[in-house]
Amino acid sequence: MQFQEDRRFYDRTIPEIMLYLAQNERVTNWHFVIWVAREHQLPPLSQKYQLLSGNITIFYLNRLPDGANPSLGVSMIALIVCPAKQALVKVSELRQRLQSITEPSRQRLMVDLMETVLVYKFDTLSWQEIEAMFGLNELKQTRVYQEARFEGVQLGEVKLLIRQLSRRFGKLSLSQQEQIAALPQEELEQLGEALLDWQSPADLPDWLRPA
Repeated sequence: MQFQEDRRFYDRTIPEIMLYLAQNERVTNWHFVIWVAREHQLPPLSQKYQLLSGNITIFYLNRLPDGANPSLGVSMIALIVCPAKQALVKVSELRQRLQSITEPSRQRLMVDLMETVLVYKFDTLSWQEIEAMFGLNELKQTRVYQEARFEGVQLGEVKLLIRQLSRRFGKLSLSQQEQIAALPQEELEQLGEALLDWQSPADLPDWLRPA
């Protein structure tokens, strides 16, 4: 991904690719895909690298076809490269499409990506101003987004508890890890409080032991 002008882009990246190939003998085929915002940000491929041109594909984001029904990914890319004055319309269109996503993790990922794009595009505004301008709070109140947020928080708690238990009592068995991951939120919280008082693996309650 290249969003700033860099006249030495190929001199930086191609040697890194060659070094990687030299250190990884199992790699027998490779392709270099470059996403660049606009043409002037990428220099022409110099003569010394022309032999590699067949392994290089460049996508210019400002040349992507608009189409009547662009994919969600293309629409998100269009938001990245569009002028700031057009962002409000683009975000309004994206909000409607994001609300139709029924998979919680995918909706949350796309909403968070859109937030990141807006923060960089409007770097002189506070987060509160951006949220108010583009109505992001309304989007985050959808049931699908809230489910994804809850799942993300719960997954983080599971990983933290497993890491804490492993550091204190040694690596947990796969069965124990699966039992912890299956716990409801209330019991995860109880486990987090209880392990503070445990002194040895013998203190692990029965519901953490392998079945």
